[in-house]
Amino acid sequence: MRDEAAVAPFTVGAREREVAMAALREITDVTTIGAFRGTETRGDGVAVWFGCTQPAYPDWRWEVVLAKPLGQDQATVVEAGLLPTDGSLLAPDWVPWSERLAEYRAGQEAALQAGGGSAGPSAGDDEVEASAFAADDALAGDDGEDDDEGDDGDDDPDEDDPGEIEIDERTDDLIDELDPEGAGPGDDEGRDER
Repeated sequence: MRDEAAVAPFTVGAREREVAMAALREITDVTTIGAFRGTETRGDGVAVWFGCTQPAYPDWRWEVVLAKPLGQDQATVVEAGLLPTDGSLLAPDWVPWSERLAEYRAGQEAALQAGGGSAGPSAGDDEVEASAFAADDALAGDDGEDDDEGDDGDDDPDEDDPGEIEIDERTDDLIDELDPEGAGPGDDEGRDER
């Protein structure tokens, strides 16, 4: 933790802004740095803010914390980074699917009317829908054909894999090991022979 008594209070001028900009240019491309957004005094120095121009980070800002140790004229960089603002991490308001679909359909109708076509469904809509289903099937790995090549339809495990045994046979083998005489509790007649 920094000793607050060793840091002198100061105001941010053009010289301090240039120090902050130089620190940001070391960690990001200059095209991602927006306009100066203000400052905030803190216990360990002054935070200097710049806007962020990256489309993926709306309402975020670059922050550089500067400090001036006692007896020095030049501000030094304490830390620098990209931080969210109060509204940047909030999800947009939820809109029910029926409303979003209605907006989409209204937009489609407007586009058709502007193009001189009819507003009703067309054969092209069916083709788009069919291609969407085909894309879903392709993503799921379903080509519509049976993937069991060479399968003759016989589900007997002994023929497919000689090392595989049916569960009933294994159960019988375990019972035989535990009760070699074949007469379990409550079994008056004993076990049937195979």
